[in-house]
Amino acid sequence: MRLRSADPTWAPAIDAGYLTDDCDLEALVTGMERARDIAAGPLARVLAEEWSPGGTVRGREALRTKASRGCGWSTPR
Repeated sequence: MRLRSADPTWAPAIDAGYLTDDCDLEALVTGMERARDIAAGPLARVLAEEWSPGGTVRGREALRTKASRGCGWSTPR
């Protein structure tokens, strides 16, 4: 955690270190794969198309790349 400004109304910058260890990323990708499995089962009849990461993202390596690039958090002002 660090201060972003001397202005006390600004929220601090917090870096929780998400996805800094390969184990974190592997767990996230496994979760994405399980979510897809669940969505393809009984839920398939009530769900629309996958919006994130998207149906065109296939394979563990592609999911890993998408997850590592698409998981950015920003600190509100």
